Amino acid sequence: MKRHVPLICAAALAGMVVPAAADELSPLAKFYGTGEPARTTTRVSQRSGLPAPLVSEGWRLSSQGAPAIPIGDLGSRTQLNGTIGFSARAHVGYEFLFGNFGIEPGFGVQVARFGQEDFDGGYMYIGAQPDLKAQLHLGRFAPYATIGFGFDHLSETGASGEVDSANGFNTSANGVGFDLAFGADVIVSRSVSLGLAWQIHPGFTSLQFAPGGKSFSVGFMSILFGVNYLL
Repeated sequence: MKRHVPLICAAALAGMVVPAAADELSPLAKFYGTGEPARTTTRVSQRSGLPAPLVSEGWRLSSQGAPAIPIGDLGSRTQLNGTIGFSARAHVGYEFLFGNFGIEPGFGVQVARFGQEDFDGGYMYIGAQPDLKAQLHLGRFAPYATIGFGFDHLSETGASGEVDSANGFNTSANGVGFDLAFGADVIVSRSVSLGLAWQIHPGFTSLQFAPGGKSFSVGFMSILFGVNYLL
């Protein structure tokens, strides 16, 4: 019996050392994708009580299309006679993650075209805006809000624009663009999400056809449908 005591002690020590060694090596296993999910993510989820984010911090590329609804003087039958048009938007940003909360500074470019109710013409809008997006990641669902300030350009196009220009009227305007949007993304995979948002673009830019004449506000709203690429 005494001869077996050293063997029993060695076996007990081995049973204590092996789990400890495995625990020390577990970060390597996690790094190469063969271990359990990172413990920090699990702790954040447990502490906040919210589903863990399914995305990683990084670059975001977005493309969006939308019906554009003119508001203010642009959409008034007694003013600029603008009708519902179509808008296309491209955006790039970098999202920083703080647990379930994401902050994404970025830059967007948008183009929209509106028709005219009673004339053969329309209006072309071009905007370029730095913006900031705040997003809450709840597993596959991620609601957000954005705010942006930048540059707006609007011009009257078509036959009515040509007639007004030939008569010496001003047919374009430049100004400050202000933009708000509220929406949500649905995470399809770790590299793609689909989004839907309500965009509000108040008429901070105005179109004045003649010096000293009336200024017409230029604003619109859009329902943005988009695809986001998570890099």
